[in-house]
Amino acid sequence: HLRGPLGNGWPLDQFQGKHLILIRGGTGVAPIRSLMEAAYQDKSLFASMTILVGFKNHEAILFREDLEKYSKDEDFHTIYCLDNEDWGQWQKGFVTAHIEEIPFEEFGEDYAIALVGPPPM
Repeated sequence: HLRGPLGNGWPLDQFQGKHLILIRGGTGVAPIRSLMEAAYQDKSLFASMTILVGFKNHEAILFREDLEKYSKDEDFHTIYCLDNEDWGQWQKGFVTAHIEEIPFEEFGEDYAIALVGPPPM
């Protein structure tokens, strides 16, 4: 079974200046990688960047070097998780179990969410 590519790209003009929240699961990291890198290269695009990403296990992690780079950047708030595995600094559990860690109350209504993942997400 193969799907995609789907969608029309990312509406950067609608995201600009807002607190951007990227929620991704598994291979959903691929289509959102360019958006993460744009935020990393130009910190003035968004008020803040929150990245929530999950994979089945540590062997399934895509773009590992990029994710490590973002987690070390003080301008990024990162939440990384693995479905059923304790591994290093990664948390255990599905992406949906970690949404409560995103500080929505601090953002007020000035935020945007980009979500990419499998249908259950």
